[in-house]
Amino acid sequence: MPACSGPTGLTSLNARLFPALLLAGGLLAGFCGPSNPARAQAVEGSPENSDILLEELRTTGAAEDIDIVELPRVRLTPRHLDVTGLENARLSLDGTWDFSHSVPYGFDGDWTTIPEWAKVTSPGHFALQGQPEMHEDFFEPVAYHRAVDIPSDWAGQRVVLRFESADGLSQLWVNDQPAGSRDIAMAPTEYDITGFIAPGETNHLVLTLEKSPITRWHRRQLGGIGRASWLQAMPPLNLARFHVTTDLDDDFVDATAKIHVRIANQPVGGSGEPVEDARLRVTLRDAEGNAVELADGETSMTFDLPTVQPDADPLAFVQTVLEVPVEAPALWDAEHPNLYVAEGELLRGDTPVMTARQRFGFREVEQVGPRLVLNGVPIKWRGTNYHITDPNNG
Repeated sequence: MPACSGPTGLTSLNARLFPALLLAGGLLAGFCGPSNPARAQAVEGSPENSDILLEELRTTGAAEDIDIVELPRVRLTPRHLDVTGLENARLSLDGTWDFSHSVPYGFDGDWTTIPEWAKVTSPGHFALQGQPEMHEDFFEPVAYHRAVDIPSDWAGQRVVLRFESADGLSQLWVNDQPAGSRDIAMAPTEYDITGFIAPGETNHLVLTLEKSPITRWHRRQLGGIGRASWLQAMPPLNLARFHVTTDLDDDFVDATAKIHVRIANQPVGGSGEPVEDARLRVTLRDAEGNAVELADGETSMTFDLPTVQPDADPLAFVQTVLEVPVEAPALWDAEHPNLYVAEGELLRGDTPVMTARQRFGFREVEQVGPRLVLNGVPIKWRGTNYHITDPNNG
């Protein structure tokens, strides 16, 4: 792939904004010259982040010679969940999938219309498993198929299908029904498949991947399901986001953990009703799993949440930021990577509904003049464009 080039100021803009955008999930953008459109997609972060970056691209002149394509926003359910009343709320899809490099023209998701399926392992690039490389032309997909037995106790739950990475333009069918399409390069994506599955039965998932006219700037000739994938069940009242940022005081001693939450009320099989008694109990745990004493001397804080109206749309939610003060936490830096776990237990009244967890470190990153400062100490970065790639699976 040729080196990316672009208008004056683009490199410095990427260097300044891109790491934060990737981590915050606010906007993903790629630039490889005027013939390749930039991608702009809010993923899990605040929608206003997208608007801020797009405006900066335009005002700096970085967007003059490229097309900017805004893509639909994607919900990303917290990765680490427990669901009250479900023994197993997650089914891993890692392992063996059926695979076809040749997909009939006009394929409509019926896996039986593909006469021959090979076997590949996911996560992993199929071209490293004895299959040909990804097609170079547009409109030539490859296909994956997987039969999954969905537990009967998932009836009445919301069910999402999560891919941590699926290269290119993807289209999903569940039990021969079209369940959505995504185009987010190698970033995570999620499909709400509640209305397409049959709990207690064998269900069929089909995913096609092909070269994208939007995200082709990142193309390699490998492709495939490159990272983990799974099915996640959760209650209709659920946490759509659980994310932690930190703020240190002026002396870099005491800190506040800011818990960014989104709460959804997604009825299954009915119109639902508003939820007015949702609460969130937040506990911080250290590396040994012990509850951390907070600034008020308690080991947890419980917050009343806003009223949540019923809406099955995956992007319908209310959001808020909860602040948890901590005295003298162990700070994170490269030489001392101290980590904590934030635990958020969603309650309806006093009844537990689900619990989400997020690992994080107390740190503060600033730009002070020409320096990058971490916890008040100037640091230097070494290395650039690092892509985590497995030598065997891609």
